Amino acid sequence: MLQPTTDAPTTKTASAFLYMAETHVVENQPPPLRDYNQYQQDVALREAVAREGAAWAEPELQAFGALTGSRELIELGFQANENKPVLYTHDNYGHRIDEVRFHPAYHRLMQVSTEHGLHANHWRKPQPGAHAARAAMSRASIPCRSRRPAMPAAGRAISIRSPSGCGARRAASAVRNAARADASRAR
Repeated sequence: MLQPTTDAPTTKTASAFLYMAETHVVENQPPPLRDYNQYQQDVALREAVAREGAAWAEPELQAFGALTGSRELIELGFQANENKPVLYTHDNYGHRIDEVRFHPAYHRLMQVSTEHGLHANHWRKPQPGAHAARAAMSRASIPCRSRRPAMPAAGRAISIRSPSGCGARRAASAVRNAARADASRAR
């Protein structure tokens, strides 16, 4: 139904805004993805973690999965992906600086990842399954490379992944490969 607006501009170009039409209701889209536990939702990943000897990390993985599925971190991921790092080669006076400036969302995501030990827990707490646990944590924070082939390597470690596209086999494979790394380290 067409309804006139009371605050419509009087210019000819803005006359299209005089009547706002309700054309249809979109019903074929899923609800926004937010406030869910990424680790809890990935059954294959949870099974791989248990199978590869990292069941001891379950509470930590549950907490990190809930954090990475939060509305705040998903929004930070979108912001980080939309605002690519910018390389500044020279300052205002022509001096070479080679500085890369990141959006604040990148810094916040790096801070969250570091606070939760994503970068080094598998070396700081060496035990059977440590690399598998880290691979499972990475699963929640690294975007699927095949879905974003142009993403720079620096962005992979700090972006929130898209829940669509990254298959369960890839997650299980990452955990399995990390378990192999644990096994070879123990020899």
